[in-house]
Amino acid sequence: MQSNHKIKINDDNYTAMVFEFGQVLRTNICQGSLCCDADFEGGASGDMFAFGAFESCALIKCAGRTVESCGQPTKHTSTEIDKMSMGGNFSYPFQFPEVFTFGDYPKIVTRI
Repeated sequence: MQSNHKIKINDDNYTAMVFEFGQVLRTNICQGSLCCDADFEGGASGDMFAFGAFESCALIKCAGRTVESCGQPTKHTSTEIDKMSMGGNFSYPFQFPEVFTFGDYPKIVTRI
C-alpha cells in the first residue's frame, strides 16, 4: 500500500503519493476539498514519481530514488508511459494542462 507524503515545490506543499511506473496504478489523493484521481498503465522506468494535489493535480518526477528528492529540479528521464489519465473535482470551470521544465527549455509548455 502506498502512503501519502508532503512534497514542497516552489514553496507549495503538495500532498502526494510516490511510485514508479511499470504497473497498473489507480489512485486518488486529496488535499483539503480538492481530490485528484489518476490511472497509469504500463511504461518502463527507473525513475520515481509523485502524484500530488495542491490547488491542482500534478505528476512530478523526483530527482532521485527517495521521497526527499521529489520536487527538486531534474533534467533527465528515460520514462515511457503507455497510458495516463488524470482528473479532479476542481472548483473552477477551466483547466489548462501544463508541463514545467528546467534549463534551456521554456519554463512552462502548455498544449491542449
